[in-house]
Amino acid sequence: MNLIYKDKQLIFLSLFIYITSILVGIGYLNISQGNLLIAISIFIIYFFQGIKNEFYILDIFIIILNTIVIVFTKQVNLIFPSLLWMYNGIVRRSRINLCSLKLILKFSVFFYIFIIMSYYFFGFNLDKNIEMWRLTKIISRNSLGFTHPNVAMLSALSLLFYYLCILTEKKDFRIDKLIIPLIFLIILYSLTLSRTTSIAVLMLFLLLLFRNKYFFCNKYLLNNFVILLFILFFLISISLLLIPSNSYFDELLSGRITLYKSFFSTTGFTLFGNSTLEEAMFDNGYLQMLLSKGIIYTAFFIIVVIGILKKRINYNESSSWILIIFFTVAITETTLSKIELWIPLIILLNLNLKSEEKYCNRMVGVNNGK
Repeated sequence: MNLIYKDKQLIFLSLFIYITSILVGIGYLNISQGNLLIAISIFIIYFFQGIKNEFYILDIFIIILNTIVIVFTKQVNLIFPSLLWMYNGIVRRSRINLCSLKLILKFSVFFYIFIIMSYYFFGFNLDKNIEMWRLTKIISRNSLGFTHPNVAMLSALSLLFYYLCILTEKKDFRIDKLIIPLIFLIILYSLTLSRTTSIAVLMLFLLLLFRNKYFFCNKYLLNNFVILLFILFFLISISLLLIPSNSYFDELLSGRITLYKSFFSTTGFTLFGNSTLEEAMFDNGYLQMLLSKGIIYTAFFIIVVIGILKKRINYNESSSWILIIFFTVAITETTLSKIELWIPLIILLNLNLKSEEKYCNRMVGVNNGK
């Protein structure tokens, strides 16, 4: 019963985080309010789980270090790494299973579709549609009820990660299992014209489909490659600021590189960041973090992420490819600071595939009266 209870805590917390992020995404809550609600919910469940079990020294050390960073910068929103670490601890203490993942996904999809229906039937956030110049023409992008088309796409990406968690646990990545989300992706792309996320997800589908035929990576070696790639993307992003930009490449990215350089020329690299860049039009998660939050926070964030990846329970090859795509998307989207994207990924990293399958089957048997 205790395991089932802790599982319910995780279901509630995961749904609460996704719904809160949606409310921020549609403009009902501002970012600070959403972050506060999410932080309180994670802390409460982590605290009560710690009382029932124990608080680990490493967890306390991470939280204390993060608190020191917050005190020096006077920015409460820099608690994000601790939230990831605490949520990782909550997942590891819980008994997440296939039944729970399906429940989280169903409720999340319902809420997401409700927002889109409100957009089409009631004109909700219709004024958030945008027109912009891309390459040689002006394009129109639908917000689908969110504050920006990219926000709609990233919210859908979170749903996709939950779905891939289910497929990973079932060890089933056949084409018929991926065709529905692929069609959904094509429809979303035709409406939002969010290129990077769409291309990255398409690449992910191809990797998952052909991973057993063409990829023969040692799963532990692949995990180290994920960590290396995460750091490499930081270095590549920094290089965009320091080397002369290519005009064609800059135009292909809708002038993003020029924009990054203008921000960098104003602030440069600082230890504690510049809070005025928090709301700036950054589309690179690595640079947005480094310039707005500073070198110290960024270094701390990198350490926390590496720690989570090193402590992972599930070394399934598919989960590593999903992480690679996630870090790739962060080059042109601020995905690194989106906790609703991290939540399914952390669950994915901690799936105990063998034991959870037996647990879920046992629960289904109980519900059927067996």
